[in-house]
Amino acid sequence: MKSNPLHNRTIRRAGLSLIEVIVALSIFLFAFIAVGQLINLSSDSAREISYQSDGIRIAQSTLAQVVAGILPLETVTDSSVEDESPWTYSIDCEQQSVANLWKVTVTAKRPRPGGTTVEVPLTQLVLDPSVRGGIGSSSSSSSESGTTAP
Repeated sequence: MKSNPLHNRTIRRAGLSLIEVIVALSIFLFAFIAVGQLINLSSDSAREISYQSDGIRIAQSTLAQVVAGILPLETVTDSSVEDESPWTYSIDCEQQSVANLWKVTVTAKRPRPGGTTVEVPLTQLVLDPSVRGGIGSSSSSSSESGTTAP
């Protein structure tokens, strides 16, 4: 009796084995989880950058008001910012050794959702606006004294 050559051959089916499917699926899931973590990290970073830029804008605006004399040169603690609900600002004014020169530090603050606080400080030397010359100052110039250059 002769053996049938078809029985001795192993039949290969086209397709994937169960192990190959499980390995491919696990690689896909790990990659999916990693991408999800990167999205969360980038979202947190974008929120922090937004907080920092808002804080700088508020601190610059407040410092400009101090320089212009709109806000007085005095220490202020946790004053609310108009139209910026969770933000507050503090002003620290320190007289320098030069007359009428002040070191002004404005700190904008905002609570984070996690319970911590974003603080953005901005410091500048400021000449006292009450003694600074302006358009109506009493300093004399050659045009005010009546003499003109030829």
